[in-house]
Amino acid sequence: YLDEDNNHCNIHMGCYGIGVSRIAAAAIEQNHDDNGIIWPEPIAPFRVVVLPVSMKDDTQVGMATDMYDTLNSMEIETILDDRTVRFGAKMADADLIGYPWKIIVGKKAADGLMDLKSRKTGELVTITKEEILQRFSS
Repeated sequence: YLDEDNNHCNIHMGCYGIGVSRIAAAAIEQNHDDNGIIWPEPIAPFRVVVLPVSMKDDTQVGMATDMYDTLNSMEIETILDDRTVRFGAKMADADLIGYPWKIIVGKKAADGLMDLKSRKTGELVTITKEEILQRFSS
């Protein structure tokens, strides 16, 4: 830039505030593994991902869509992975992105059961819709 005496001067700039991008970078730096990000729940872009195993199975798709709609109506940030890719790719992408919780809707859907998996601990439990809703409502 030119100063008041018409001399060329270099621009010096610094940012010392704590911005959103710095918070996200620090969270990722502290919360990841070889598979990707492990978002802390309070700052996760989405808290839950619902994963139907087979998009060709009407029972699985219906249960997954219902769970997605119900969680969103409870104001729980939820995403539905309804892509027609292999289930392994969906799981790998969910780990890479780092959703704190995965709800897996597979063959047990015919019995009214789903799997709930924690991204942080890897714990996997098979439970009903009501039990899932109870966990997320508290």
